[in-house]
Amino acid sequence: MSREFRSEAEKTKFFVSSFAAVDKHLPKKASAELLSFMIWRMVTGYGMSDAWPDMITIVNLALADDDDDEDVDCTCDKCKTKMIEDAMDDADSFLDNVLNSKRGK
Repeated sequence: MSREFRSEAEKTKFFVSSFAAVDKHLPKKASAELLSFMIWRMVTGYGMSDAWPDMITIVNLALADDDDDEDVDCTCDKCKTKMIEDAMDDADSFLDNVLNSKRGK
């Protein structure tokens, strides 16, 4: 979906209302594994696998903004690269576990 917004406020309002509809159906508690699976499913379901590296960067920066820990707020290229590499390694490991799971076979 490509949509033009007249302002950041309009964009934010759209995102908040869109997620409110999804939020009604999310589990009240989730493990890191379940969240990873849900994210993987959303990324692949919307055909956005090619955009995953950009998404990782945006999420990491948003999480860093939300975190009160001063060490997490580092935005130097070295820290960003490390965060991206760690997230990619975690995602690769998770997807490898999902694809090679013996469960359900």
